[in-house]
Amino acid sequence: LASGQTSVLYPPLYLGLALTRLGWGDPRPIVDVLVILHFLLAVLGMYLLLRRLRIGRAVSVGASFLWMSFPFLVVVARSWIFVSYTAAYLPWGLLLVERLLARPVAARVLALAAVKALFIYQGYVQYVILATLFEGVYLGLRWAAAAEARADWRRQALAYGLALAATGALAAPLLFPMLHAKQVS
Repeated sequence: LASGQTSVLYPPLYLGLALTRLGWGDPRPIVDVLVILHFLLAVLGMYLLLRRLRIGRAVSVGASFLWMSFPFLVVVARSWIFVSYTAAYLPWGLLLVERLLARPVAARVLALAAVKALFIYQGYVQYVILATLFEGVYLGLRWAAAAEARADWRRQALAYGLALAATGALAAPLLFPMLHAKQVS
């Protein structure tokens, strides 16, 4: 837990392990299975995000598969599995930010926090931080571009801040051991 990169609390790891044992009888293909699962989540997340942004169905389908097969993602994910995690969580985070902007209520705050905490549990917190910075830029651009988004910006900003605080609370079982290890090192 203290290393922060063990993914010991990451549920998809156990799903991937079960799938490799069922399919191959051997856990060694787990990295490939996890990459495939995350790329499938990336396709679904990007499709739902694009549809939320009122992009046509055919374009959303094509763009979703292009997102999954983006050469950088495919090539780098062969060596660094966390790139596939980032490809999966980024569209889901933005989708939930969009939903939070539309109606900043507790259920949407918790949904965003849960997805972000799950992203932390995958073990590469630095990519969660980068994705959160990207979300912040996205929020700023949305507020600058749309008067309807600006109308309730204080409530939306508070909801997003609460989502970040809830993320920290949900991810505490991983973050506290990492903080302790940092202090000891």
